[in-house]
Amino acid sequence: MKKYVLWIITTMINYIAISQSLEPKVIQQNDSTYFCFTVVQSKKLAKLIELGNYNDTLVKKLTTTNWKLQLVSDTKDNVIDFKNQKLSSYATIVEVWS
Repeated sequence: MKKYVLWIITTMINYIAISQSLEPKVIQQNDSTYFCFTVVQSKKLAKLIELGNYNDTLVKKLTTTNWKLQLVSDTKDNVIDFKNQKLSSYATIVEVWS
């Protein structure tokens, strides 16, 4: 049992020590800053960038769709106003001739 507990503790310590977040190593050389990523970090970063590009595309498409729907709604409102004015004109004509 003691060996098992010891094995679990060492495994957890190794996992914590080995696993890394997306924090890169920062290296300063000749007044320049370099960020060094591991292969795993690079893959995660690439996935996040792709997801960001996909989301940007969706935002642009939805913005265009929203603009088109707003234009259709404005046109519909203009047609309704025109028809109401036309109906008022017809009502006035009917009242004059009656």
